Amino acid sequence: MRRKKIIKSKVFRWGCFLLLSLFLALIIRFFFFESFRMPSKQMETAILSGDFLLADKTAYGIRFLDKIVNPQKAQRNDIVVYNDSLGQVRISRCVALPGDTLEVKGSDYFVNGKKLSQNPDMIIPCFYDIQSDTEMQICMRKLNIPNRKTTYDHGNGTVFISRYELYKLKDALSDSIRLEPANENVLYYKVVIPKNSYWMLSDNSLVSEDSRHLGFIPQKDLIGKIKIVWLSKDPEENLFYGYRWNRFLLKTD
Repeated sequence: MRRKKIIKSKVFRWGCFLLLSLFLALIIRFFFFESFRMPSKQMETAILSGDFLLADKTAYGIRFLDKIVNPQKAQRNDIVVYNDSLGQVRISRCVALPGDTLEVKGSDYFVNGKKLSQNPDMIIPCFYDIQSDTEMQICMRKLNIPNRKTTYDHGNGTVFISRYELYKLKDALSDSIRLEPANENVLYYKVVIPKNSYWMLSDNSLVSEDSRHLGFIPQKDLIGKIKIVWLSKDPEENLFYGYRWNRFLLKTD
């Protein structure tokens, strides 16, 4: 009889311990820290597809119901988790703050007149004369530049390469062959970021949606700031392979 009481007492204590642990985990998850997984290549090379990220949910104030306690402003270059207008969770870099003037000229971005640095690995479409196709393909093979996709239209060929690969190709091609990024000087607009709003831009901006498609991101939609990569795994590998141990507990700020 006494033994049964002892067993029941232990079960009760363990049950209370598990319930308390669950309660504390939920409190931490809802108010302090939350894990997110990067689903795409939109933030490469700072964050890779398959990275598991830990976000500090107190960085921009503590959210309680529909209110934000002690709201804090995002800082330039913060990697931010936020909700878009459809309620989807997105991860981008904060590039412009309230009151900043943002100018877009082709694929170049300027904040208060200063040009933003761009990811050299960002893939961009580049035009060339279709008559130069043979030399173009030979040079790409010699330089080990992958042929991700080549299209042909109205006498032009289009290759999809990074800015660094564009630099290497231009140096290797004949002087008579022109290879230029598509639509470099077509797009232009200028905006002033309103109060309590931000402009988010992905590092690999040609394969993502951010403020260019979603508009200004209001303060109330900020979820948190990405602090570390706590685990990283190539999503194309199976369960036992593709772990990137060199990214374990990697700081992102």
